[in-house]
Amino acid sequence: MRIKRLTDEICEVVTRHLVSKQPNRANGDEVLAKERARGHRAGRAISVSQVEIDHLDLSAERHGFGAMDWCLRSIG
Repeated sequence: MRIKRLTDEICEVVTRHLVSKQPNRANGDEVLAKERARGHRAGRAISVSQVEIDHLDLSAERHGFGAMDWCLRSIG
């Protein structure tokens, strides 16, 4: 049981941003494939959006990582 829990935790860390909990680029292809299939089954189109936040590291250096975390949570 402990190995499964640790494996699940590793998968979570690898595929989701630690603060916003949003899927990251590492699992983007998997999420896109699932959403495309779901849209196809429902006979509906899907929309995809990706946001790149410029200078986030600089903002964290100037205002602290708490401010960066707040920014990511408010976007996600």
